Amino acid sequence: MQGIGEAPALAVSVAEYRRATGFIEPDAEADLLIESYLRAAQDVVEAGTNRPLGLRDVRFSAEVGPRLRRWWFPCAPVAEITALRFLRGVTITEIAPADIAPRMLHDEPQLLFPAGVIPAGGSGVLEVEARVGSAVPDPRLAQAIILIVKDWREANIAIDQTEYTRASFGCRALMKQARYTRPLVTEEG
Repeated sequence: MQGIGEAPALAVSVAEYRRATGFIEPDAEADLLIESYLRAAQDVVEAGTNRPLGLRDVRFSAEVGPRLRRWWFPCAPVAEITALRFLRGVTITEIAPADIAPRMLHDEPQLLFPAGVIPAGGSGVLEVEARVGSAVPDPRLAQAIILIVKDWREANIAIDQTEYTRASFGCRALMKQARYTRPLVTEEG
């Protein structure tokens, strides 16, 4: 997944973190640190669940065969498919999003390709551009972010210290509940 647009806003704001943890006194320097913790924790939660928090534009590339019938997204939810193309060598075939059938974009996002949409011949690369994520983050994942940042702050850990990567049991449980696992990559007919 390659981001092609602006990074999304934080799923949990500094003010929401302060309210959730009782850390009320405003402090500009502390707020900058909390914001950096929140951004890093959001990255951890997104990577651990395959669920983008906040809307963003991305591009997916996958090698596929000419008999492609179904392709599953590696993350969920998907808000909109904006562009599709099939690349074989130097030939680029644009595919209109209206020519494919998106299914279950919130829970198990996939694209169904009618026969003939993918050009006959050898395999190639399918490029899919889409808007993924949700404008309103899953409350479980927002809570996981808060728990991670709280742990990091209490342990006085710098966000660039990679040896402190274990999340608390509660955080891992919340992430596991919301994790998206792609059932298959492709299905050929």
